Amino acid sequence: MSKKLLAAALLPFAALAQDPSTNNEEVTVVTANRVEQAVSDVLAPITVITRDDIELSMAKSLPEILRMVPGIDIGQNGGRGSKASVFMRGSESDHVLVLIDGVRLPSSITSGVDFSKIPVSQIETIEVVRGPRGAIYGSEAIGGVINIITRGQQGANIKQISAGIGSDKYYEADLFLSSDLTDKLHVNFGLGYDDSEGYNSKPVPGVNDGDKHGFENTDVLLGLDYKLTSQLNAFINTRYSQSTSEYDGSSDAYYWGGVLYPATHLKKEQWLETTSVMAGAKYRRDNYFGSLSYSFGENKSYQYEAGDDYKDANSTLFTKQHNVSFINSFVLSDSLLLNAGLDWRDDQAEDEGGTLDGIVSRSNTGIFTTVVYDISSVTLDGSIRYDDNETFGGNTTWGLAAGWEFVNNYSVIASTGTSFKAPSLYDLYATNAYTKGNPDLKPESGESIEVGVKGITGLVDWKIIAYKNKVQDLIDGKKINTVRTAYNKEGVSTLQGIELEINTVTGIVSHQAVLEYLDPKDANGDTLLRRAKYKAKWQGVVQLGDVDLSLRYLYQGERDDYVGSDKETIAGYSLWDISAAYIVTEAFKVSARLDNVFDKEYATAQGYPAPERGYYINATYEF
Repeated sequence: MSKKLLAAALLPFAALAQDPSTNNEEVTVVTANRVEQAVSDVLAPITVITRDDIELSMAKSLPEILRMVPGIDIGQNGGRGSKASVFMRGSESDHVLVLIDGVRLPSSITSGVDFSKIPVSQIETIEVVRGPRGAIYGSEAIGGVINIITRGQQGANIKQISAGIGSDKYYEADLFLSSDLTDKLHVNFGLGYDDSEGYNSKPVPGVNDGDKHGFENTDVLLGLDYKLTSQLNAFINTRYSQSTSEYDGSSDAYYWGGVLYPATHLKKEQWLETTSVMAGAKYRRDNYFGSLSYSFGENKSYQYEAGDDYKDANSTLFTKQHNVSFINSFVLSDSLLLNAGLDWRDDQAEDEGGTLDGIVSRSNTGIFTTVVYDISSVTLDGSIRYDDNETFGGNTTWGLAAGWEFVNNYSVIASTGTSFKAPSLYDLYATNAYTKGNPDLKPESGESIEVGVKGITGLVDWKIIAYKNKVQDLIDGKKINTVRTAYNKEGVSTLQGIELEINTVTGIVSHQAVLEYLDPKDANGDTLLRRAKYKAKWQGVVQLGDVDLSLRYLYQGERDDYVGSDKETIAGYSLWDISAAYIVTEAFKVSARLDNVFDKEYATAQGYPAPERGYYINATYEF
């Protein structure tokens, strides 16, 4: 560990986004160990996506961004705004911990995060850590962690407005302001809107011909950061978003009890409101950095027939989550870093017309510590965490990692550790005519091992990693008569694979390439659904004067999925996307993107065709 790394540990947590033109040693990240580190010194595999990367790709949703990240599969029930699942290294979608500004989203309540509803316009940086991080974060980090850092930092001066159009009658408009109002007070303000008519994301021939499933979203961000002293900052960040998404509630004709029930057509909508507030203080002095924060998040979801008022919804889900976090980082010497913290969380859910009976809640308290020690060419990283959960009691997780630079610019890294996933409130307490919770559920648990080698050979920066994660007590559902009940599956699911990452430059083209092999099997030896065995991802970036060009290729091998009670194979596919940005003046930029260049027919979830070839045009002005 270098002195530079130890100094980085004392930087404020928000100081994450860096100029992508800098080398890796100058980029700092916080997600791996909940303390600032140079990305080149982090032993865990990590991918950093900057604001410049997002703007050049012109991605309109988080799944579009994440699908190019190593180790990730996307399963989406249609287009923009539809439900999306993110699978990391073959784990379940609810085995990926998702954070916004270091604070977890309420995925533990309903087993999963609605990735498609997180507005891209508010994102500054995304850090993706692959592999278990249970010893750092507790529940849910079996497959990895995704940390979304919102825009605006102390000292930033941004005044930006943008607007765009695209396929399926897509419109967007965004305003973002970030400035120091005084030498002590920094303010961020963001306002965004996007709307799309959509397409028929679940066609049922002869039943919903001509339907279109659209999406509309409005989001607002406001943040204040005040320097109380040269060493102490107080901050408050608030976010609000409201989205309306259309989906298909049609059903195919089916037999039940010897009676033929005809196909039905019912177009539905979901109204979703998300509100969050985070406040706290950060203190830094000499070789110490401390952070104390409180956050509150609330989701209100209403589902109803299209055309009705959301207030007349026949199904609602309200979730609330309170979080308190206290983190302390100590630089004990040039070679030794200690990080310790405490987390408290309270989850609450109320589901009317759904599967919960009244209001259910639970709390969790966790304490953790991490030690990073550098001795000559060897770096050691160890963490341990204890969680006390109101539902299932205590749980201890740990992690160990070591890196050895055996030759200049060539290193070997090995790690092992444990992780777990607490049962969701739905799995524990669901109760209606069709679903019954199981309060005796045990947490899902994982044991992992990972070995990798990385190096710089000529102009090629490369890394190859092999991993195996054994997960037991997976939670699944079984039907007794017509009632579904959650239970822990016997046996061990094995998630194993190999990842190869390459970064290089040939002439004027910068290349990022990924090759992946994945073998995710359940306890019965069956391949887990919606996860491809083979994947290839490539991006080439060219800068020609005032024009930046980006060409992206994605290959996704075939996957299994269910249609009703029948398992089917989803065909593999290859996609090409291209985007370009032209800097007209220092303040004015025009961008364009062509999706699915060759108009490939494909799906990431059976029965939900992905969008056809599409285009987007955007103009951005900084004032």
